[in-house]
Amino acid sequence: MQITGQIARIERQDPINIVTVISGSNQIIKVIAFDSDLENLKLGDSVMVYTKAFNPIISRLG
Repeated sequence: MQITGQIARIERQDPINIVTVISGSNQIIKVIAFDSDLENLKLGDSVMVYTKAFNPIISRLG
């Protein structure tokens, strides 16, 4: 998965940040980021959101 968009919001929630990105198709993506991830990013920046690994976990319901 790879989506481009702009940073619309950065919410600090110790010890992480929630970054809201709006893509060109008006899709809203929320990404968890550490302070070190945000050192060179600010509101309005154009960014790419992508996944490095996909590690699903499955468990039984009920």
